[in-house]
Amino acid sequence: MELENEGTRPLVLLHGILMNRWAVCWLARALRRQGIDAHCFGYPSLRRAPAENARRLAAWLERFDGPVDLAAHSLGGIVVAHLLDSEAVARARRVVLLASPVRGSVVARRLARFGVSRWVLGRSIVDGLLDDHATRFTAVAGRVEIGALIGTRGFGVGSLLGGFAGSNDGTVALAETELPGVRDRIELPVSHFTLLFSSEVARQIACFARRGRFCHGRVEWAG
Repeated sequence: MELENEGTRPLVLLHGILMNRWAVCWLARALRRQGIDAHCFGYPSLRRAPAENARRLAAWLERFDGPVDLAAHSLGGIVVAHLLDSEAVARARRVVLLASPVRGSVVARRLARFGVSRWVLGRSIVDGLLDDHATRFTAVAGRVEIGALIGTRGFGVGSLLGGFAGSNDGTVALAETELPGVRDRIELPVSHFTLLFSSEVARQIACFARRGRFCHGRVEWAG
């Protein structure tokens, strides 16, 4: 069912690994200025596996009446994958994946080879960053509208760990974000972390929340 130009629902933002809820609060403020009812959800990215954090998210969403939209950065997208793989899928209407390595992270695989680096990744690799979650999204593509926003500015930790074979945002390769059945995709000239402070990223999240599609055409400066 097409819901273009409808009134928006609450939109919940999720951060990535080694962050907390404050990492997405700049985006939340930018979205509120655009009339979006944005909220920040925090979770322990290292101490809890993504599936455990998805259960925490499901409980937290009970504060809202009816469905919500979600925008998830990096590891947050894998938390959302587990949410969609549970009965809590009924709470989600539209999802924007912000540079989420939902097909598995090359950087995480490289780090996981070293014992000390496993401490850096914590429990994020338990059915998480090392795994392919495509089927979790494709299974619900008919009832949840999914959009993928990807950066193309290759500056980040991945450059220090062997680099990438193709386009990337410095931490996640575009190939790691590809999903069949997504409603829309857009690439912006941002890196994995600067997207969290980009007014153009906020504008595109708002577009998808309102229309189920991104605002293609002239893209404002996204850096």
